[in-house]
Amino acid sequence: MAHDIFISYSSKDKLIADGICANLENAGIRCWIAPRDINPGADFPTEIAKAIANSRIVVLVFSQNANQSADISNELYLAFNNKITIVPFKIENVEPEPGKAYYLGRTHWLDAMTPPTLEQINTLIRTVKNYLSYKPEDNSAPFHNNQPKQKLSKKNLGLLIGIPLFVLILLLGLYIIPKLTTINGLAKSTPIVASDMNASSTYHVDFLNTQFDGSLPKTISIDQTNCKDITVLQNAKMLELQVPENIQPSCHFNFADVPIKTYSEIKELDFTILSSPDTLLPHPSFGLIFGTANNTDLMFVCGLGTDGCEIKESGQLVYKTEQITEQPGIPYTFKIEIIDPTLMKTRFSVNDQILGEYSFSKEKAQQFKDQTFNFGISIYDGNLTKVNGNFYLQSIDLLIK
Repeated sequence: MAHDIFISYSSKDKLIADGICANLENAGIRCWIAPRDINPGADFPTEIAKAIANSRIVVLVFSQNANQSADISNELYLAFNNKITIVPFKIENVEPEPGKAYYLGRTHWLDAMTPPTLEQINTLIRTVKNYLSYKPEDNSAPFHNNQPKQKLSKKNLGLLIGIPLFVLILLLGLYIIPKLTTINGLAKSTPIVASDMNASSTYHVDFLNTQFDGSLPKTISIDQTNCKDITVLQNAKMLELQVPENIQPSCHFNFADVPIKTYSEIKELDFTILSSPDTLLPHPSFGLIFGTANNTDLMFVCGLGTDGCEIKESGQLVYKTEQITEQPGIPYTFKIEIIDPTLMKTRFSVNDQILGEYSFSKEKAQQFKDQTFNFGISIYDGNLTKVNGNFYLQSIDLLIK
């Protein structure tokens, strides 16, 4: 298969690499990725070498795993020798070891996270398309300079010296002036961070402790009668729900150490979830349920497969946000913000895009705002029986007033 992009990654980051590949190809960019594109019985190193030589760009999914991989060192060597553009997509804050730094020192890095957000994936797509917009023989391609050296004229020499000197003066001004204004007592703006938000505590869940890989963190205890035929375990720095085909999926579990609070004590609830790149649409509802202790009186549901967020009272739908269009393999960070606890005014958003707001009547708010609330993860659908995909929870953050 003809391709433009070779995706270099550690096998331990396969889930993220597959998601990146799926989104690049959805954007019309042809990719080569192992082991998908290796012919059965073919020699693995030979196929890798041929694929790199026939690529225009190598996208490196850079992580601690990649940094320790000898295979990736070999792939960078081949790309370098073939004068292939390398685009490192950094999903972890790791400095390259000396051998890889030799090949990556003059490349343009793209910073991301694990897993990357939709915005970061889109930045990668734009960067790759920018490179591909130049023909291979085009000397104006970004981050390349193949033009012959020219003798500097006096005018050019003056520009060469004058421009850096101007930039140096400008930078010194930007550094010194704020210092002077601070000394003279002038007002200055300070970025707002979580600790500035009149909040006293935060509850955080992630799955970065590798000692639980292949099992479950101690904070999760699952009653198998609630998750029949569904395997739940920690994998690739996320909580993975493996859903087989030909079942009616149903699974719900809570976290053992969640602080139970009333609605009026909660400021914000964030969580990040995604489905695997090969997940078929439509798929079962997968997301977070936030509601009264027994989840029967009042329930907020946000997630994938539900097309956004909704509020249910005694099982009846009372509010539904705008819909979202899911791309399997892309992480979605949902946010439930308590704007006004007296009216239980709640704002829903995903990936920093507001989906909607809802306020209860004074009577309803008075009825529910002082009840205790908790949350749990749920996957369910009574109609779909062909799922063909796995589902992942990356993290949960609960901000308490």
